[in-house]
Amino acid sequence: MCPNEIEPEAPGLWKWDIPDAICQLPQLHLSCFGCCGYDWATIEPVKKQIVMNTFYYTKLYSSKEAFADSTIGITDVGVCKGVVNLEDGSVGCPLHPKQNDGKDLRTGDCLRNYECNALRHYKKWPRDRRLQFLEHVARGNFDTYSYSMANANNTLIISFLETSPPSFASRLKEVFTGNSDGQ
Repeated sequence: MCPNEIEPEAPGLWKWDIPDAICQLPQLHLSCFGCCGYDWATIEPVKKQIVMNTFYYTKLYSSKEAFADSTIGITDVGVCKGVVNLEDGSVGCPLHPKQNDGKDLRTGDCLRNYECNALRHYKKWPRDRRLQFLEHVARGNFDTYSYSMANANNTLIISFLETSPPSFASRLKEVFTGNSDGQ
C-alpha cells in the first residue's frame, strides 16, 4: 500500500521529517510540476506529452544543454516541453537547479520564480500547520498528475482550508483572498 492510500482517519499519517517545500514529496511518491504548465484540461493528454518529452530528452539529445535549447515554449496540451519522467521515478525538469547541483539550465519561457498558492502559504506556516497540510495531502490519494493539477488550480489549498479549524481557516482565507470575514 502506498503511503497516500492510508485510511483518512488514521492518526499521524506523516512519519517523516517536515520538508521545507511541497514540490517533491518522495515519501508519498509525489512530485509537482504545477509551475510548468498552463491551462490544463485533462490529465491524459498531459501524461502522453510528458512521455513524448521524455523520449525526446533521453533519445534525441546528447546533453542537458542541447535539450534546454529545445524546451522553449509550451506544448499544445499546456505543459512545458522540459517536463519529463526523471530517472528517480519523479516527474520534473532535468534542467532545474536541484537536478544540476545548483546550476540552472532552464531557458526561454520558464517561470523560474513562480510559486503556487499552496507553496507560498506552506512556507509561511509553523511546523504543526505544515504537518496538518502534509497529512491532508496523504489522505488525498493523489498521483503526481492530480497532485500537480490540484496545486496549479488551487483545489488542494482550498480543500485544506475547508477542513481546517475555523480560526485557522478564516485567517488563511483572509491571506489567500485578501478579504477578512469581519469586513
